[in-house]
Amino acid sequence: MFEFALIAVTAFGAPGGDGVVRGTILSDQLEPVAGVQIELPGQNRITWSDAAGRYELGGLEPGEHEIRFTRFAYDPLSLTVTIPTGHALDLDVRLRTRFVVQPGISVFAAMAEGPRPTFLSGGLPEVGSREIPVEVVWSSPLVGQPDVLSSLRTVPGIALAEESPTQIHVRGGSADQNLVLLDGAPVYNGYHNSGILSAVSPDAISGMVVHTGVVPARHGGRLSSVVDLRTRVPTEEGVRVRGGAGVPDVRLAVQAPLPGESGGVLLAGRRTTYDLVRRGYARGSEDSGFEDVLGKLELGLLGGTLSVIALHTDNWLSSSAGSVDGEDVPIRFPEGFPDLHNSVGWSSGTDALTWSRSPEGGPEVLFRLFRAASRSNLEWGSLDEGHRLHSRLVHWGGSGELAWKSASSEGRAGVAVDRLSTDYRTTSSVTGTPSVAESYGLTARPTIVASYVERRWIPRDNWLVNGGLRAIHVEGDGPGLEPRFSAHYRPSERVTVSGGFGRIHQVLQSLTNEESLLNAAYAVEPLVA
Repeated sequence: MFEFALIAVTAFGAPGGDGVVRGTILSDQLEPVAGVQIELPGQNRITWSDAAGRYELGGLEPGEHEIRFTRFAYDPLSLTVTIPTGHALDLDVRLRTRFVVQPGISVFAAMAEGPRPTFLSGGLPEVGSREIPVEVVWSSPLVGQPDVLSSLRTVPGIALAEESPTQIHVRGGSADQNLVLLDGAPVYNGYHNSGILSAVSPDAISGMVVHTGVVPARHGGRLSSVVDLRTRVPTEEGVRVRGGAGVPDVRLAVQAPLPGESGGVLLAGRRTTYDLVRRGYARGSEDSGFEDVLGKLELGLLGGTLSVIALHTDNWLSSSAGSVDGEDVPIRFPEGFPDLHNSVGWSSGTDALTWSRSPEGGPEVLFRLFRAASRSNLEWGSLDEGHRLHSRLVHWGGSGELAWKSASSEGRAGVAVDRLSTDYRTTSSVTGTPSVAESYGLTARPTIVASYVERRWIPRDNWLVNGGLRAIHVEGDGPGLEPRFSAHYRPSERVTVSGGFGRIHQVLQSLTNEESLLNAAYAVEPLVA
């Protein structure tokens, strides 16, 4: 049985068609109630009230009828009315609000059956590994604008010196013990003037993976860490234009798919704004700036994907004090004091070609060729005594890799060949009678051959094991073995215990004094093999 709510008021209105009942439905707060179902039981006649609470039900036979009003959160109402002949019945009603008490709802997040999907999905690839999404790159706290390498501050175990942002220290390691990769190809001297900005535009980056512990066997050559930057896939997102302007730079990036879904292209450029807003007192005596350009092309080729990427950067900084080209500048020294001149410039470039293929149900194949180079020149002193430092590095490399997966394990094996050419030279000269010149240099051109194999598998429930072995042969130095091993044990859903061991050789070493002011200001890393 339905309960009566409030008393219904009936009235005869203006003449209308036979068998019509109409009216307005209000709540006990005198507000219109929409969505009320008005029904005549047994006669299959139903209608609903509108947003103003009004309703109308016609085509009824004159006489006595039962009408029901029902809606969620209101007490149902049942009335017996008499519909007159030749008149419409106006019937306004009020429904009493009903508070609905629902039972409590508990939500529990349960793990998938067995630990295998969790481990193999990449949640724990190796000790000390972390994936940094692009959102973190775009919230760099260092310069108040997005920056790639500055976002490494968010990774435990990594410290960036406040006075020298180029110095990345991973658990006490020196700055030259970190390898920076761009889609698998190395990048050298990847900073702009004073190290305040990375040389890779944030508009071109989709994220990065940082290895600070037991580095996978496929990576070698650095003792502390590997920073693997991932560029955006130009075939995704359609046509996109990104950019920005700030105090130090202006940048723009464009990506678009190629016609016919055959591939895509990405182009990102950036340049300094220092030379656009010069300081008036230093005009003619100071010149500072930087620029970089990154391009990427992806094409479908031979059933796989061909990726071509190029990154090139340039930096320059010079200053003079005293008399410059016969013009006096505000910074003046006493008579007889020598004119001083300082200049530094460096450039870097990475060009890589990668072809990969991932057949359905088969092993993934990858081949890569690259050339990475860096050159720097520093000059300082006066007309009577001058000093110069020249550093140059060229790195040619090629590799082939095979990767496979199964239900409970995945593996990788490959071969890599690298040819390094490094030159480092300092020159000091003093004019006079007689003229004196001193020179010191280091040159090395080693070839490095490496092969590796690594596997990640689950030997039993709650266990994940990573194992790998890298064998290298350095020309003139002999062979070396680099075992890598780590294990993860998960006794419960909330606790994971990990440990590992790795042995790594490093061929390149920087001759920079990290405590020097020159290093903090110019961000140059002269590397020697």
